[in-house]
Amino acid sequence: MKSVINWTVLILVFGFFWFVSYFLIDFAFNIFGFQNKGFNFFTKTEDSSYTLYMNSEAFPDMRIHIANFNADEDKSYNEENCSIAARFFQLQINHVNYWCEEGR
Repeated sequence: MKSVINWTVLILVFGFFWFVSYFLIDFAFNIFGFQNKGFNFFTKTEDSSYTLYMNSEAFPDMRIHIANFNADEDKSYNEENCSIAARFFQLQINHVNYWCEEGR
């Protein structure tokens, strides 16, 4: 039983230090302005997200948030996926409008 506890503590300590080191590497890359394609765990260099909205039949001026499309890709990727989803929803319900906007 004692060896199981020792292994558990070892795994938890290793995991903690791996997480902290990953965060510090990401932080250092961002501080010094390096292009960090591999270490973008916490930050994103550019906001390429799109948001899907709909209105209501009862309140046509209302914007209702449906989804965010914020994959770590370029803007055209997120815009295309948002547009596909908007067209799909529009086919389901005709009396409500769906649209995409850049940003969150």
